[in-house]
Amino acid sequence: YDQVKCTEGIPIFYNQPFRLGERGFGYQTLDLGPWAIILLNSEIMCKLDRASSQMYWRGLKQLEWFDRELRTRTNRQCIMTVYHRPMYSSGQFGSHAWVRSLFRKAFKLGVDLYVVAHEHMFVDWPPLRPIDDLNAAVDPPRGIKGFGVGTGGAKPHPHPTVNPEIKKEERRLKFGEEVVANVSGILELTLSPGRYEWRFLPVPSQRSLRTVWPKGSGGCRENSTSFIE
Repeated sequence: YDQVKCTEGIPIFYNQPFRLGERGFGYQTLDLGPWAIILLNSEIMCKLDRASSQMYWRGLKQLEWFDRELRTRTNRQCIMTVYHRPMYSSGQFGSHAWVRSLFRKAFKLGVDLYVVAHEHMFVDWPPLRPIDDLNAAVDPPRGIKGFGVGTGGAKPHPHPTVNPEIKKEERRLKFGEEVVANVSGILELTLSPGRYEWRFLPVPSQRSLRTVWPKGSGGCRENSTSFIE
């Protein structure tokens, strides 16, 4: 997955009970009681600045499908999106501007939680609110909570270097509240009506590296459907 270049879309799952978008391009929805899990393909968003590209039309179709999926969820079902590339990153691969259209759509139409990967480390991001096409701000009351979970098998990355001159706001955008590096593990999410609990679980051989591992809880964004235009 990490080796795929920005040329073709990546299929993910094709079995029920997923509700598929365009077959073969890896975007679909799974309904889990009070939660909807929307799987998106960040790879096909990379040519939205080139209207002549076939990838442009694939990315545009995904955005249109994503819009329709979100607008059907005004019944207060919590929503989580899952895709590969992070919008902001302090890691080796860097930030990816082309997924910001997905994030802006998610914010406007009430997504509560997002999970990305790509960087081989765990990141706990604070709730973020998009300001414009390029920037976001930390906004706990209104923002979308996020996690970066690239710790599932590939060689872990070392902890990124923190520039001491970087502003606090920018540091929280790229590094989040906490980074767990040089460790393999998973994110455990417990999804309940209106809220969620989470914790990072390292592989058994690395649990003794720390006495306390990241964990927390949160609620779905209040009145999130009010963001629909």
